[in-house]
Amino acid sequence: MTIFQALRQSFHAESPFDILGVSRFDSAEKIKSAYHRLVMKHHPDRVGENDKIVAINTAYAALRQMKRV
Repeated sequence: MTIFQALRQSFHAESPFDILGVSRFDSAEKIKSAYHRLVMKHHPDRVGENDKIVAINTAYAALRQMKRV
């Protein structure tokens, strides 16, 4: 990782849509499907990536609060 990538990551917070890999215009079903796919892929019991699953769950919860899902 270069210094520029590190700086960009520290100053640029990803949106919930970016974290889930969906568009702002995708349907609720597609967002939910992307969430389930990512949870299965990054679940701590499978790969031990606790930080990633927390980000995925937080992004999905944010979209649910915004009534997108």
